Amino acid sequence: MHLDPELFAAIHGMELPADFDRKKTSGFEDDPECAEYNPCASYSHNPPTGLVVPRGKRYRHVCPGCGKVQFVRSLNVSC
Repeated sequence: MHLDPELFAAIHGMELPADFDRKKTSGFEDDPECAEYNPCASYSHNPPTGLVVPRGKRYRHVCPGCGKVQFVRSLNVSC
């Protein structure tokens, strides 16, 4: 098991060298794209299905959980 160098130093009351470069060590770090991989869990996150959108109009849906805005557009198809 590999311990994080900063954690190891803190546990043993040690100081890291002044030239210690965190980017050159292995370990966990925050993922800036995490929000993209963890979508909102609200049941109303996506727009309702089965909508008939009139030609030239669009339906604006705002998720009540996270506030994401999505648009449903007309397919411009006539029956």
